[in-house]
Amino acid sequence: METWSGVALASGQERTQTMRIRHPNGPLEQRSTLRHRGAVPGTPGAVRLEWETALEGASYRQVVARSRELRCNTALVRNASDPCATEVLESASSVTTVELLTEPDTLRPLSVRTVRTEAFTVKGQPPVLQREARSFDFEWPRKAKRTTPR
Repeated sequence: METWSGVALASGQERTQTMRIRHPNGPLEQRSTLRHRGAVPGTPGAVRLEWETALEGASYRQVVARSRELRCNTALVRNASDPCATEVLESASSVTTVELLTEPDTLRPLSVRTVRTEAFTVKGQPPVLQREARSFDFEWPRKAKRTTPR
């Protein structure tokens, strides 16, 4: 929720920023986008917020290639004819999307869904796409109704 704390976006608006991050195999630029998707049909007072982070482009491809190269070196110790030594990584991307259904005043979540998509292409091979999705639902106690006057 810290991602959204203090952010003022109207329904339909989005905000994108790019930040440099350090990785053991080289520096990266990560694009981060916050989106206000509007009211949630059938859930009065709730809104849908989205946070997407993306690593892609030449710098990310180089970091992934270096990671694959290190794994390949380990594989070659076990099997000198491992085909990984001839691999050429053509593209790589990692996109994570977090969708939050929440009460906008409190940011108390009703549900959260995360989807992480990793994609890469090695020259001469079909593209690889790996997707992991997780969903979380939250139930909060309602305020007790007062039975006796003060």
